[in-house]
Amino acid sequence: MRVCLASIHPRLLSGQIDSLVALGRGLRDRGHEVVLVSAFAEQDLLDEQRAFGEAAEPGHLIPRLARLSRIWSGIEQEAATADVVHLNLPTPSFTPLANLLQRRIKKPLVVGFEAHLIRLGDVAPHGRWLAAPKFYVPRLFVNNRGVARLGGFQAAHYVVASGYQAQELLRAGAPFDRISAIPTLFDWARLSGDGGGTPPAIPEGGPVIGYIGHFNHVKGVDVLIRALPRIRARFPEAKVVLAWSGLGDAGPVKKAIAETGMADQIQILGRVSVGDMFARCDLAVLPYRLTIGQAAFPGLVLEAMAVGIPLVTSDLPLLRELVAEEELALLARPEDPSDLADKVCQLLTDRVTAREMVERQRAAIRTRLDPTALVERYEELYAKVITDAVQRQTSLLRTT
Repeated sequence: MRVCLASIHPRLLSGQIDSLVALGRGLRDRGHEVVLVSAFAEQDLLDEQRAFGEAAEPGHLIPRLARLSRIWSGIEQEAATADVVHLNLPTPSFTPLANLLQRRIKKPLVVGFEAHLIRLGDVAPHGRWLAAPKFYVPRLFVNNRGVARLGGFQAAHYVVASGYQAQELLRAGAPFDRISAIPTLFDWARLSGDGGGTPPAIPEGGPVIGYIGHFNHVKGVDVLIRALPRIRARFPEAKVVLAWSGLGDAGPVKKAIAETGMADQIQILGRVSVGDMFARCDLAVLPYRLTIGQAAFPGLVLEAMAVGIPLVTSDLPLLRELVAEEELALLARPEDPSDLADKVCQLLTDRVTAREMVERQRAAIRTRLDPTALVERYEELYAKVITDAVQRQTSLLRTT
């Protein structure tokens, strides 16, 4: 099988690109021919240290638009000899773009949606859109249900990570029999822990609470900082280590540090190996305000579970779907420093519960979240859409 895997994501440092690389590697390991089409050269995509190079920087708007034009041309060119094309897009609001591509390439097109749509009710509480208008306002206009419904759903099949997103697609008008929910793939190479970037100089003594990722408002890093005084009231030696990707605004994070007076207990690192970082922490905290603007099942949540570390994240529908039933993490109310602190202290106090959580995480990674098994599900999906396309073509020939 010859598969063209494509993404229009403008940043090399992203969950969507990690998932694309993981799927490409997995399909090649199973003997398929895979062509990767994105804004980046294949050698940059397959570089295990890609998160630390210059290509990981986001770039400006005009170069991004130029990249999109090149990606589109590359997909059309590779589609000529591909059996199936798989295009990853941000959300269902990009469906009209997928419809246009399906009409042009004449090959079965599988469309993957990384994240879910945004509602006004998502960003209105707590003045979120005022706190980060450059992040939230464009998504209100672009990532909405009205745009998602434009032109219908004309691709051969649609893939999302969660049942929540599948229901979202159904409400937007996608046919039930052309939707599959396959959990997000993550790239094991990011967990290798063999360096590249800032060495994770984790402080010794006392419990170490780790965060890794962007400093965008939606990530809730400032919520973790504001939870620290309450955590230290019970664990005076507790420290927080923030491994910053370099993306997002550090201003609100530094402001929260100053306002809480926690500068001596918080360490900010640059980009580090995910495996190195979590292996040196006692607890991971990923305190998302919302699950918009990222993979629906965040790659870092999956990677934390793969490393095996007690985890606190936010009680949001998608995260609840991912971790709640098997108790793979404790869920704190979003944007609530007090509840976040209580959940952190719960895991730091009850080490038996923390250890059992890690065992359940590793079991989940071996079973329903196993990357090899997920690649096989994609392989089966591609075979089905190829067969369906051949059957439709044969039927058309017979009727003419």
